[in-house]
Amino acid sequence: MMIFSQGVACREPSLKVTMLDADAVALKAANRNVAQATCLASDRWQALDDEHTRFDWIVSNPPVHCGIQNDFTVLSALISDAPLHLVTKGILWIVAQEYIPVGVMLSMVDTLEDIEMAFSDGRFTVWKATAV
Repeated sequence: MMIFSQGVACREPSLKVTMLDADAVALKAANRNVAQATCLASDRWQALDDEHTRFDWIVSNPPVHCGIQNDFTVLSALISDAPLHLVTKGILWIVAQEYIPVGVMLSMVDTLEDIEMAFSDGRFTVWKATAV
């Protein structure tokens, strides 16, 4: 979620921002927009130095298509693995099109609580869930 990360980093330059993406072009754009961020080419969490690395926030606009077909593989893995990479009371933020069942998917993870739709413009939603 480039704009969000850029906005947060500009407001609070002391934040440590780590961006992961499997797409090299996306990483180059991320590095240009948030120069102080650590940008890692990664398929999911694989590029992290330590599998036990924990974050205060995980912010994502995950891909949900493979061609024109819906494919929730990446989203599902993000939701199920996020609690392993969040500190206690860390927050997972997910941006997705409104028709995608993010709320249902979040509610199926017993290590996430306080699940809420924080924003909707009728086309896109922002979901928020807190790690237990």
